[in-house]
Parts: sequence; structure tokens; C-alpha cells
Amino acid sequence: MRLPHWESVLNKWLPPLFVLFWVLFAYDKANVLPKLEQRPVGEHLWAQIDRASMALNYYMDDAPLLLPRCHQTSFDDEGITAGEFPLIPYSVSKLYKVFGFNELYHRLLVLFLTLLAVPFAYKLMVVLIGSNWWAAIVTALWFASPNIIFYSFSFLPDGPAMAFVLMALYFLLKPNRSTRDLVVFGLFFAIAGLLKLTSVALILPVLTAFLVQELSLKSFIERLKAILNPTMVALAAIVSWVLYARMVNENHHTFTFLLTPLPPESIRSFLSGFETLFVFKEQYYATGFWWFFSVATIIGLVFVRKADRFLGLSILGLYASFITMFFLLFDKAPTHTYYWVPFQITILFHLAWLFKICLSFPLPKWLSSVVFAGAIVLINYQSIHIHRSIQSRWNHSEEVFAKYHDLEKALGKMGVSYQDRVFSYQDESFNNSLYLMNRKGSVAHAQMNPQRVHNWLDKCNYAVLNDTTILSDPEFKHYFYQQLGQHNQLYVYRLHAQ
Repeated sequence: MRLPHWESVLNKWLPPLFVLFWVLFAYDKANVLPKLEQRPVGEHLWAQIDRASMALNYYMDDAPLLLPRCHQTSFDDEGITAGEFPLIPYSVSKLYKVFGFNELYHRLLVLFLTLLAVPFAYKLMVVLIGSNWWAAIVTALWFASPNIIFYSFSFLPDGPAMAFVLMALYFLLKPNRSTRDLVVFGLFFAIAGLLKLTSVALILPVLTAFLVQELSLKSFIERLKAILNPTMVALAAIVSWVLYARMVNENHHTFTFLLTPLPPESIRSFLSGFETLFVFKEQYYATGFWWFFSVATIIGLVFVRKADRFLGLSILGLYASFITMFFLLFDKAPTHTYYWVPFQITILFHLAWLFKICLSFPLPKWLSSVVFAGAIVLINYQSIHIHRSIQSRWNHSEEVFAKYHDLEKALGKMGVSYQDRVFSYQDESFNNSLYLMNRKGSVAHAQMNPQRVHNWLDKCNYAVLNDTTILSDPEFKHYFYQQLGQHNQLYVYRLHAQ
């Protein structure tokens, strides 16, 4: 019996353990464990609660998968609406059925699915770079991002979509791929696109580079035949859901989720949007990373003749896709950082391109050691930056919503049931206060069209107010028939409209 070659064993297992260590280190710096138990909070709270609202409604209403709904019922009595394919909210609702309602399960499911990105990013980098250790460095450096970490335990599907994109690309690009691998590629492609439509803009550029990398018509035709069916089936599934979601929204007049492009008004505003995005650069990676990235890219361009053609074509396509999506989603693109979680795969491919160029030279061991040590220092610096960034972003939400965190039981004691409809004032969001109190109804605020406020008051039979100035408004005060109670400086009223 031959003993294993220990150097070979260590080179196989130490690199993934290296990645695991830095992932755990990053989450430790993010202080993630106590955050998992908290109610929705932090940056882009509206977007998080819209998805959490869908999961809670599946649980409360036992709604069918294809008719998702939210707490906002201003235009539809049940709040039926549609956006991304609701695979995650529906799955979360089943966890609620088994374990009881606790948002911890939503966070844990999103975290688990996002973390699938790590092993598949590493495996993909091994394929593309050809070195376990440099693949580990690239994966750890890429994943040590405040943006990825922050949204990996939120309520949004962007992290899971990123993971499924990487899983799809791994099965597309793995050596000795079989027909079965390409079927799996198509399946993961479909899931990624259903979770986040923009995932299509990540897979298609890499798929195009895969088809044309050898600059041979024969190779192009052979590869096209191999991937055509799984690709078309995936795209058909994604397009079918988008068309269905639009039909649901039109039929029920509820447009909670963005399904239409919002391009800039002018080239000047488009460029201004990039300036705004630049201001947020440290929410994606620390300044030190961007300096390294920029200098390394300049050096890479000097030696571009040694660059890997496939990686070069891929990152050109990925950057072109990013700019296109930035244009189409421009109204929100500069400031909505969660949009770009999946697009950080572009950074992963860019790093692979840089390190592949570096490996094309026969580097002396001392220089490799210096590069390796420098990368570790940068990863450590990134992880420390994660702590600062996430602490700031976690506290970035309106304090008023904390008043609603334990309101649900109080409403029950006052006789306001889940079947009742509640008018919530003031709240400029779609679902925030309604979700936190777990009551369906309508939200209104002081800047809203008065006719709409009348409509919402007519449709509801109770009101929860965090601002009582509406009670002295002669146009609306007659609606508020009787005060039922007070909780956390929130005032609960029975309305005339019963």
C-alpha cells in the first residue's frame, strides 16, 4: 500500500481551508451572530421588507406559489403582486410552518444559499487559473467585500442569485464536462435568472466568450450545439416568469417590484450616476483594494499579450453588461448597492485575469512569497474594513420603524385582527410598518395626494398613527371614530369606514 504524497494532500486541502478561514474571519468582523436574530434593519430596509412581507404572507395566507402577495392592499384586497420568482419567500414560509414565525430562518436561508458561492467560486478559479493556492487567494480577496457580506444575511435574493450564477458557470466551464453537467448548467442558469433577472446579463457574456474563445467556426458550432438546449430552456423559463409577473401586476394593479427599465434622461445624468457610484466604492471594497486593483490592471494591460483570451473576452462582456444594466436601471442604480452583488462576479473574473497573467511568468519563489504575503495583508485589511462598513450600514434605517417591532400582540389585545385592514400613517414605504405589525392595509404620508388618503381611509377599518397631526386636519379628522389604545407612541384608532 502506497502512502499518500503529503505535499499533494496539503496542496489539495489547505487552499480551501485557507478560504474558509478568511470567510469565517470576515463574518466574525461583521459580528454576524447577534444580527441574525434582529428584525429587518439597515440599508435599503424597504427592499428587504418587501421580500420579507412576501414570505410572511405565504405563511399567514397559505397562498399558492404563483400568487405571491404583500401586506400592501391599497390596490388589491389581498395584496397580490409579483417581482422575482418567489422561490426564497415560499421556502421561508414552509420553514415558518415547521418552526413558527422567526425571521432568523429567512436570514439563515439567504446566508446558506449565498455561501454556496464560496466553494463554487474557488472551484471555478481553480479551473480558470490552474493553481489551487492562487485560486484561494483570488476567492478570499473577492469575497471579503462589505457589500457581499452585508446582503448575505439580509432578506434579499441577490446573494443567492450570485451563488447560482457561479454554480452555473462552474458546470459550463469545468474540465471534461458531460451532457449531464450542461443540463445542471441550464438548471442553475434558470434559477439564477428567476431569483434575479439581471443574472442573465452575467451568464450571457461568459457564455459568448465560451463559444468564441478559440476563434474557430468548427469549435463555435460544436459548443453551440452542446449548450443550445439548456440555454434556451433556461431563458424560456426566465422570460415566461417575467411575462407572467407583469400580467399579475397589471391584473391586480400592484406594482411593488420594478419590472420596467428606468434609463437616464441625458448623458450628463448618466455620467453623474457613475460619479455617485464612485462615492460608494468603499461599500464594495476598501480603498486599498481599489489601489491594488487599478495598479495591477495597468500592469496587466502592459502584458496583455500574455493574457488569457477567454478571461479577457469574459471581463469585457461582463463590464459591458454592467454598463448596460446601469443604464436600464439608472433611476436607482447609483445608490442601490444590492443590485450589484451578483455583478461583483465581474471583479472575481477580473482578478482571475490578473493572476493568470502573473502566472504566465516563471516567478522566483521569493517573489511569489511576497505576492502571497501581500495578498494576505490585503485580505486582512479588507476584513477589518468590513467591520466598519457593516456597522455603519446596519444602523442606516429610520428609527421610527423600531416602534412597530412588537406592535402585533398589542393590536391583537385591542381587537385588531389579521383580517382587518389598517391605515398606517406616516409611512412613505410600501410595506414597512404594515409588515412589522403584520397587518394588511394601506400606508400614507403627508405628501400624498389627498384623494388617495381618502381612498385608503375608506378601505380600512383601523388606523395606526405615528404622527397625530392628521387628527386635526378638517379634511380627514372625521374618519377617526375612537381611540383604542397607545403603544410605543403609536396611536390606534377605530375608523368610521367599517
